Amino acid sequence: MVSKLHPQVGIEPRKILILDSDRQSVSWLMNQLRQEGFLPVAGRAGANWFDNLKCLCPSLVLMNRRIPDDDGFSLIARIRTNKETEKLPIIFTCDHEDETDQVVAFRLGANDVAVKPFSAKILSARIRLQLGLANFDPDVQTRFPERFLQAGNLLFDFWAHQVLLGGEPLNLTPTEFLLLSELAKKQGSPMSREELAMAVGKPHANGSLRHIDSHIKALRQKMGHSGLVRTIQRKGYQINPETTCPANTV
Repeated sequence: MVSKLHPQVGIEPRKILILDSDRQSVSWLMNQLRQEGFLPVAGRAGANWFDNLKCLCPSLVLMNRRIPDDDGFSLIARIRTNKETEKLPIIFTCDHEDETDQVVAFRLGANDVAVKPFSAKILSARIRLQLGLANFDPDVQTRFPERFLQAGNLLFDFWAHQVLLGGEPLNLTPTEFLLLSELAKKQGSPMSREELAMAVGKPHANGSLRHIDSHIKALRQKMGHSGLVRTIQRKGYQINPETTCPANTV
């Protein structure tokens, strides 16, 4: 179900909430995002963070660790643990190549991390990807076959580590992304749990393969139905061949 604070895809312009204590950064982001066709708004967090989000109803939050009246990491955690905001896309911006900050942001639930300085065009593309608004060049998959893979209404972008289901981004863990992409590459051919465990680098965790079943269950829940990933008795799992189409085609 789409969150109350996560409007349906297709409505333009999309409101982007900017949370950053650096006024110059906020001013630059406001101007650039406006030129890219978005509706940027600067906001605050603090004790009234939920009321502020509910009032502004943004499509995505673009935030730094240092934000007005709050801490960025703490806010990501609160957004992700609130039922009304848990699906709200978050892009976390870092002031420098701090690997620790990037890892922490991802682990807390950020959808993407952008390290300053970044260009407005690249940032716009990343925002559009998170919102499912990316308009793909008809020839882009031919020109970058190593980047894109399509299986039915699943579209994988391996460079962005993102998968779209019917144009909507799926919020997958790294392991879930690997599992789903490996199944998609087989185009309907089944993969055993042993093969999947090897593909994700977790063979026989604690002497068992049940962790693969748990990841598949989580994938099915996130995709809204179990029809895309089927269980093949005594063989493992497969992408439903009735939902797939040749790779690198739209």
